[in-house]
Amino acid sequence: MADSFGMAFYKAQDAAKQTLPSEGAVLITVSENDRPGVLEVARQFAHLGFKIKATQGTHKFLTEHGVQSERISKLHEDRPHIVDAIKSRKST
Repeated sequence: MADSFGMAFYKAQDAAKQTLPSEGAVLITVSENDRPGVLEVARQFAHLGFKIKATQGTHKFLTEHGVQSERISKLHEDRPHIVDAIKSRKST
């Protein structure tokens, strides 16, 4: 039990002996209305040294707000797309 979802999740992962990644890449893709709510999260991931991959609209939003990200295609767009990156475990 914890006062926040984040802390409860951390405690559950710790109890299950799961370690959270400390490096690599994160995928951020959110609807237009939700983009302002993800900005601080993206900044924190960037500050921690994670590479940020984002779909077209989210990538544009992050770039406009000073957060570096790499554009990645959705499944119905060109290749390589999100699934290709996951399957190849490519974080660069």
